[in-house]
Amino acid sequence: MPSPHAIQAIERLRESWFINWMVRGSIHDPSMGGHEHHPNWRLFGAMERYLSVQQICHAGDTLNTYCDSMLAEILHAAPAEWENVKRLLKGKNLLETVERLRNHRQLGAREAIRDGIATYWSPESDIVVILRNKLVHQGGHDKEREVEKMVASKNGQACIIQPVDLPPDVVPISYNGDELVVDAQTGVWACRHIQNHVHLMDQDLCHRFSLPTKRHRSRPLSFTGYASQKTLPFPPGTPLPTDAPPERPGEVPSTPEIAPDYSMLMDEKEITCAQTRLRFRNELDQIFRTYCDESGVAIVGIAGGMPGSLMPHTIRWHDLSLVYHLQEQDRSRDKSCRVEVRIREKNLEPFLTIFGHNSQMRDFMLPAGFEQGIEYLKECVDRALQS
Repeated sequence: MPSPHAIQAIERLRESWFINWMVRGSIHDPSMGGHEHHPNWRLFGAMERYLSVQQICHAGDTLNTYCDSMLAEILHAAPAEWENVKRLLKGKNLLETVERLRNHRQLGAREAIRDGIATYWSPESDIVVILRNKLVHQGGHDKEREVEKMVASKNGQACIIQPVDLPPDVVPISYNGDELVVDAQTGVWACRHIQNHVHLMDQDLCHRFSLPTKRHRSRPLSFTGYASQKTLPFPPGTPLPTDAPPERPGEVPSTPEIAPDYSMLMDEKEITCAQTRLRFRNELDQIFRTYCDESGVAIVGIAGGMPGSLMPHTIRWHDLSLVYHLQEQDRSRDKSCRVEVRIREKNLEPFLTIFGHNSQMRDFMLPAGFEQGIEYLKECVDRALQS
């Protein structure tokens, strides 16, 4: 039978495992896209890292909390063990150290149980702990490859009794440069190994030191939803789809169409201004595309809309916008640069506002300044790509 501290640790880890599974399953609708690409891939990328880091850190912290509590119980039941651990705890007083352990304010409990008490210890737990520390204290930056060195130091050693739902001898941690890469697999791996470790270690400690135990049966965790809900589409430990949409060389995105309803416009001058803005928007878009094609510039994204307050009886409170995301034709850079055009009005006189990366905002009245505006737009493209 387990100790109360093991019950708490195992239950918290089981809840973490289930909650992470449910959150991922509940937000992922596979009908919107598989693992090749999903329209929510940017959000999923942020959520995947957040959920995975939280699960890994929770696993490491749960092990630390368990070690604090169990070491306090051991020293209370067998004070003679103080001689084996006081060097590791750097403690001067047994009673004070026990109190600090019970309040979870004592450093070194994990090392004291592993090396001083010399109980069963899972090699994977040391990897989880250093991974947790790197994620918390250094934001996942590991220039010295300390996590990799910790894995190598185990020389292929693994837990004697592996969690049955994990593949043996697999440590799902990788690097992108100096940054640690973790996902749902890493979270489940850390959670299950700590859960397994606590279960095995607890049996040894309770038997050796005659510590109190209690009968325990885990409470079932479940989720109730409607039949139409597409929850739990994949097994626990499956990451959310975070791949960017595939590049299609030579394919230029289409310009978003807009269809403002100006049927309620009554002023002839306002109607003329509205028609002029739409006409120049279309002309400018065609000229811009031609220039990019001739200049070897790839348009990798186009956004367009009507920013402002859109009202059916007037055009005075909104603009027409075109936002272009550009790269060199060979797409040698990861990031794109941006050039934006706003087609606006002042006293029902249409004008262009053009700006971009490394280019200041400039205005050009329409139709007189259209040619000047086109030339400045080309300058904006050149400056953006040179930055």
